[in-house]
Amino acid sequence: MLATITRRPDPFTAFDSFFGRDPFEAFAPLIEAARASTSHSAAVEWFSDDEAYYARLDLPGVPKTSLSLEFESGHVTLSIAQAPTKDSTQGSYKKRIQVPDGIEADQAEATLIDGVLTLTLPKTAEKKPVSIEIA
Repeated sequence: MLATITRRPDPFTAFDSFFGRDPFEAFAPLIEAARASTSHSAAVEWFSDDEAYYARLDLPGVPKTSLSLEFESGHVTLSIAQAPTKDSTQGSYKKRIQVPDGIEADQAEATLIDGVLTLTLPKTAEKKPVSIEIA
């Protein structure tokens, strides 16, 4: 006995022919913008010693040439500008990081090693701990 094969209409074909295009196509720029804005969301890890405050951010895959840092009125602004590659689109990202009071901004340093950005913000003399001798 032979089985009868019945072909049912594909509901997606009917949907596409009704609308004439992908109905979600209009949302593509919004999705790309959201993806670009969160692709470098980096949490800041703070620690300090007697001499300086340190901030560490994980930025895997971000080349040093794409980064810029600016210090202004108690904030450090981290900017990342990336050119398009085969794996990603062009995009930019800015993160404003509030820094503690009492730092020597002109002596601040930054290093990028193995995708980890470390900011070193030396403390001013007023912020450094002072030892008090017990008589």
